[in-house]
Amino acid sequence: STIFAREVLEATIVIGQYRTVLLRSESPEWQDPEEKKRGLRAINHAAIVSALIAFIMILAVAIPLLVVSQQLSKELIQIVEGTSKVVAAICITQLSLKIPRLLGFYPSKKRNGGIA
Repeated sequence: STIFAREVLEATIVIGQYRTVLLRSESPEWQDPEEKKRGLRAINHAAIVSALIAFIMILAVAIPLLVVSQQLSKELIQIVEGTSKVVAAICITQLSLKIPRLLGFYPSKKRNGGIA
């Protein structure tokens, strides 16, 4: 569930960034309010389709794992749970390192003309 929460949070941030870029764009093609609506609709549509695909993939993995895990030994289940917690900790660490940069608390090399 930690990984899922991380991915939802990161997806929300990315979608927000796409919307902000479109709304703040000074490009002539995005000055028309109707084009902006169409662009925002495309962003929302892509986000919804991606979320549905991700949900289907989660179900496709979770259901077989549920069936198979009933036959596993307790030791193997503990190993899987421990590995899952380590992966979740790594994901939380990555997110913790990304959030300050996304919120602009420290400069990004990409924004300053460098290579990140």
